[in-house]
Amino acid sequence: MITFYIVRHGETLFNQKHLMQGWCDSPLTNQAIENARALGKRLQNIKFEGVYTSSSERAWRSAKYIMEDRHPNDVQLCDELKEINFGIMEGENEFVGRIAKQQHHREYGWVDEGGENMDMIRARVYRILKEIAEKHQNGNVLIVTHGVVMMSLLDDLKSGYMEAQGPGFHINNLAIMKISYEAEQFKIIKVNG
Repeated sequence: MITFYIVRHGETLFNQKHLMQGWCDSPLTNQAIENARALGKRLQNIKFEGVYTSSSERAWRSAKYIMEDRHPNDVQLCDELKEINFGIMEGENEFVGRIAKQQHHREYGWVDEGGENMDMIRARVYRILKEIAEKHQNGNVLIVTHGVVMMSLLDDLKSGYMEAQGPGFHINNLAIMKISYEAEQFKIIKVNG
């Protein structure tokens, strides 16, 4: 069995300004760097067989700060772990985005705007998680990714969870979700987020 420790990246400048940030990027805040280092200390007794991160700078920098007391250069970048693509809505103010508020985007995503939907995200994320699981077979793997990626997994693996949390539900920066993978089945162990 493999256990994925899936972490959302640290807070960024765009997070502070409430701007939509999918495939576009912005730097981590100083507080995010401190918080990532603190998370690394909390996870220091867990042996990770591998560390994989979205190729977005905010994610791989978060991973490097989390792992800096160990092997920060062993972090492997994966495009498949990137955030949802918001298309032409990238960089717009979040209220314009209507992410959690409009059923249309919950069902159909951002394809009409040149971006992605939840099914597209899940397909690429499950594909890379399976590849990682095949490579490591068992043990723990750290994944640093993004909020909507984590919500898409939650939505798929824990039916009704997001609806029970309410319409404003989101994954906090540096929140952790543990998922097991065994006998070709993913299962949520814990959500801290």
